[in-house]
Amino acid sequence: MELVHQFPPPTKALPVSLMRIGKKRLISWALKGGLALLDQGLFAGSNFVASILLARWLSPQEYGAYAVAFAVFLLLLVPYQALVLEPMLVFGGSAYRNSIRSYVKSLLVVHCAMGLAIVIALCAAAGLGFELDRDRKSVV
Repeated sequence: MELVHQFPPPTKALPVSLMRIGKKRLISWALKGGLALLDQGLFAGSNFVASILLARWLSPQEYGAYAVAFAVFLLLLVPYQALVLEPMLVFGGSAYRNSIRSYVKSLLVVHCAMGLAIVIALCAAAGLGFELDRDRKSVV
């Protein structure tokens, strides 16, 4: 009893021109996928190396402050990505094909508003941090 399923041979072979198109598409997709993996690898690797170097060079309190500030930055970045970047990537080229100029203008307005909100939030966090540090130093 043989467990391997045997498929019938194809009835018609693909023309050579279709095989070339398939190979070209495969190479194109492999190149794009490889570049995307390289991009993600470089980004993640550089963040990892920067974190390790900062952990070695900074005092525990300074590294903790960096980690909290970076976490706040990432927390503020999530709404920006959700409201600006992801819709632009998903809808930009297809849904707004005929009115891309007005779509980009509206994205620019949202980008500026979100950027201003992030800057204000980071400045407020920095001011709060300086005040807390000043209060802590005056107590000691």
